[in-house]
Amino acid sequence: MKAGKAVANRAWPAWLATGFASSLLSRRPFRRFLRSATLLKGLEEITESEICYENGHRYEIFFDQVLGSGAQGTVYRGRAEEGDPVAIKVIPTWRLVLEPGFEEKKLASINGELDTLRMLGKHDNIAGLLSTATVNSVDHAGKVRPRYKVVVMEVVQGKELAEHIALQGALRESIARHIFLQVLDGLSYMHSRGIIHRDLKPENVMVTGDSIDHRSRVKLIDFGVAKCLGHGPLKTVVGTPSIMAPEVAKAKLGPVNAVHASFSWDGPQPGVSVLSPAADPRSEPFFCPKVDVWSAGICLYTCLSGKLPFRTELEIIRSEYDKAALANCSQEAQDLLERMLEKDVSKRLSIQQCLAHPWVTCSETDGCTIDLGNDWDA
Repeated sequence: MKAGKAVANRAWPAWLATGFASSLLSRRPFRRFLRSATLLKGLEEITESEICYENGHRYEIFFDQVLGSGAQGTVYRGRAEEGDPVAIKVIPTWRLVLEPGFEEKKLASINGELDTLRMLGKHDNIAGLLSTATVNSVDHAGKVRPRYKVVVMEVVQGKELAEHIALQGALRESIARHIFLQVLDGLSYMHSRGIIHRDLKPENVMVTGDSIDHRSRVKLIDFGVAKCLGHGPLKTVVGTPSIMAPEVAKAKLGPVNAVHASFSWDGPQPGVSVLSPAADPRSEPFFCPKVDVWSAGICLYTCLSGKLPFRTELEIIRSEYDKAALANCSQEAQDLLERMLEKDVSKRLSIQQCLAHPWVTCSETDGCTIDLGNDWDA
C-alpha cells in the first residue's frame, strides 16, 4: 500500500485531523463555490459568503475534499486568499441542542479549546490556529444560537513521524536528534505559555516532505486535549494509553500506589512553576507539565528503536522499557531517555532540563559519543 493511500484511509479520532500526506495537498484549479454547500446530510446549508473570520481574511473551503473527520466535526481542504493551503474544520454546533442540558457545557469546552489555540500564537514547530468564525442562526424562540464553528489551521505538507518510522524503521541517531530538538523547542514554547499538550505521540509530530533527513522540519499538531494551566489544575485523565505518563495511567486504573502531585503556574513570569505533593494521597490526582516530558521520551525512544516502549497502561506502570533496543545509541541518548522515562515524577526531567542535557547541547568539539552525521551541515 502506498504511503499516501495509507494516510488518506486512516481513521481520524483527533480533535483536528491534520496528519495527512502531501499528496492530499496537490494543487488543483482554484474554484469558487457559487452554490450553497451542504455540510451534513442536508440538515442545514451554509455559503462561504456567510462566514466572517475574526482576522478579516477570506478562505475557500473545498467541501468535496475531506481531509478527516472526528467526533466534533469534519476537516476540509481549504485555501487562503493568498493561495496558501489550509485545513478548515467545520464543527456543527447545532447538534448540541440535540442533547438538552449539555449545550452550554459543550460549547464552553469548544470555546476553551479555541482560546488555548489562540494563546499558543505562532511558532516554527507548531501547526497553529489562523482564524475562527461563528455562523449563527435564530431559533423559533428568537434566541441566537451558533450553527457552526469554523476553525482554520495551518497545514503541514508532509507525513507523521509515526508513518516515517513504520515505513523505514529506527532513525539514525543524528536524524532522530535533529527531529527531537524541534519537538523540544515546540514543547518548551508551549510550556512557557502555560500550555500542556497532554497527547504528544509520534502521530502528532508532523515532518515536512516525503522523506526524513537533516533538512526536515517538524510541527506539533492536535491540541484537542491541550490544557492551559491558567484555566485550572491538570486533573483530567486524558491521552493515548501507550504514551500516558505513569502517574496518569495509575489515576486511570485506580489506586495502585499512584504518585500524586499538584501543579500551579505561579510567579511574575510565564513558565515559573511550582511542583508540590498533594496533601492527601487519596484525594483527586493532579498532574504536572512533566506528563509531556514522558510522552516526548516515548517519541524519542520510538525514533531510536523503531518501536513503542509500552503498549498498555499496565505495562507503563509495572514494566521497564527494553534498553537492549538502544544498544547502538550513544551513552548520552541512553542517559537522556532514562531520565525522561523516569516513573517517579519528582525525579523526571523538566523540559528545560532536557534542553540542557548533553545529548541536546553537544557539539563537534566537546567529546560526546554521538555520531552527529551531517548535523553540522544542516
